[in-house]
Amino acid sequence: MPVRVRLLGHLARRIGEGELMVEGCRTAGELLEELSHRWGERLPRGSVLVAINGVAASALSGESTPLRDGDLVELIPVIHGG
Repeated sequence: MPVRVRLLGHLARRIGEGELMVEGCRTAGELLEELSHRWGERLPRGSVLVAINGVAASALSGESTPLRDGDLVELIPVIHGG
């Protein structure tokens, strides 16, 4: 089941890709694991907001949120400062 993954902000430059298709991930957590294996430390999982079809995964079922064919998953870097 392919989902479209869009990287936003500085994350796209850090990874070197702005958008890609990923297959074989049934949940948001599986997708994050797959991308972590591909990109290693370039994907700061603790500092990334995951949105599925425009809704934050945390407002759904978190990493257990199921993914469906054609979903758009956006990875949005969270910037902290003071």
